[in-house]
Amino acid sequence: MENITVSIIIPVYKAEKYIRGCLDSVVRQTCQENYEVIVIDDGSPDRSGEICDEYARQFPMIKVFHQSNKGVARTREVGIQKAQGKYIVWVDADDSADPTLVENVLKKINESHADLILYGVQYQYQGIVTKEQIPQKEELSAMRRKSITGKYSTLWRMASLRDFWIGEKVPEEMERSAEDGYMSIQLFMKAQRIEVIPEILYYHIGDNPNSIRHTCDGKYYMGNFSIWYYRLHICEKNYKDLVAHCASRAFSGAVKAYSMSLINHDLPEKFQKELVESLRDLRRYPIGGRLRDKFLCWCIIHHIDGPCRRYANHKIKKLERKNRKIISDHKE
Repeated sequence: MENITVSIIIPVYKAEKYIRGCLDSVVRQTCQENYEVIVIDDGSPDRSGEICDEYARQFPMIKVFHQSNKGVARTREVGIQKAQGKYIVWVDADDSADPTLVENVLKKINESHADLILYGVQYQYQGIVTKEQIPQKEELSAMRRKSITGKYSTLWRMASLRDFWIGEKVPEEMERSAEDGYMSIQLFMKAQRIEVIPEILYYHIGDNPNSIRHTCDGKYYMGNFSIWYYRLHICEKNYKDLVAHCASRAFSGAVKAYSMSLINHDLPEKFQKELVESLRDLRRYPIGGRLRDKFLCWCIIHHIDGPCRRYANHKIKKLERKNRKIISDHKE
């Protein structure tokens, strides 16, 4: 495994049902040279780790590392430390890569020596498949703007220089659910040459009930609030027309985070205080959206928790029904 150009990093947690398909996709690449596969088992309580070890015994490009559970943000940091490639490609354990992913990325690297490469993605959710190609390269400023709005905010749709990751650490309040959005912004701001591969090279499955997007707690929404509050402050300096949008999203995330934390008791007091102070600050912006959020904000600031608890319980039950349906559909 010399002259590694691309390191595919796969964080793994509770992915027993999906991990074989994921690993099959990365070991069956049309290009069998210049890449490695770094698998980090983040303390999975199921058989995910065993399955990864099984593949590592069969395929020399796979290296598996086991650790106690740290969460995806810290697991990615470990993956970066273990990787040897000049470029980093991310694959989630419940997703899969196109057989030509490495071949296409290497070709684009050789052609352009790009800092960051975007490629097309296919999404599958509740039986509906959508394809999102990137038809053409845009000006660097336009692509950076899209990273701020969340258009390009998932790490598995891009290959980037490993050097861009060195020294980066996702803030604690974003590590649960906003690490992609935060790191995407850092990558786009560092990149001076961004290239595009229009073809679909990644297949994302959104139906895994164990994934972060199917959770509903204070930590999840704390990340949601934090990334939009972070984007808001960037936009105040560089994208004035996006300020109201970012403020509204941050406002909604803060209300949800505080309300959910009252039920799940999963946010430390410092984060709860931060949410209250941030809601006070956000009221100076033109906030769009539902009157419900504005009412709950008033309750939070005045320490009236009853309506927030009722809202949180309603939202949790709604998500539980949704997840039960997903699990039922999978069994069928």
